[in-house]
Amino acid sequence: NCLMLGIGGLNCGGAGWSMAAVVMVPEAGGGAPTEGAQGFRSFSSLKNALGPAGPGQHWHHIVQQTPGNLGKFGAETIHNTQNVMRLDAGVHQQISGFYSSIQPFTSGQTVRQWLSTQSLEQQAQFGLDTLRRFGVGP
Repeated sequence: NCLMLGIGGLNCGGAGWSMAAVVMVPEAGGGAPTEGAQGFRSFSSLKNALGPAGPGQHWHHIVQQTPGNLGKFGAETIHNTQNVMRLDAGVHQQISGFYSSIQPFTSGQTVRQWLSTQSLEQQAQFGLDTLRRFGVGP
């Protein structure tokens, strides 16, 4: 029951989660935002536009909202309707714990620290892969 929405985005009904839109991955060399994308200067502004995630749900950023990412990619790329999704609160907590953990591939850094060295495209793919690892999506 999943619908593919543009570049790497999914919308799965009945699976306890749904994308607000689709992950934003700009074209090489910049490029205009994808049609239908809406960026915001803050997470609170984004949440005001989208409304509450719902009972037992949290808004989750596919590409994490770290200070480094906000500096490199801009707030309107990170706080974008194509970079957030509703996620079960328990699963969101598990994913947050994973991002705070040290894994064999992170060379002694947390996953979040290691991920901050990757490109926007790599972070988006890692975010989607992590969701699948935690049972979210097809």
